[in-house]
Amino acid sequence: MAPGAASAAEPTGLPRSACTTTSPGQERETIRRALERTGGVKKDAAELMGISQRALGHYLLKYRDSL
Repeated sequence: MAPGAASAAEPTGLPRSACTTTSPGQERETIRRALERTGGVKKDAAELMGISQRALGHYLLKYRDSL
């Protein structure tokens, strides 16, 4: 590995997409924080979370009453 390159094991501060133990409360909070950090820009929030814009749209519909 090149010097200064991040290894796959280093934490990024965001949940991994392969994580299957995320509770609905954790999902909502992650989405809320990402939208807050990006000023509500969905494209940037999706990128920050490492998911597609389409996936973010799905989550926004799923949690529309609680965000």
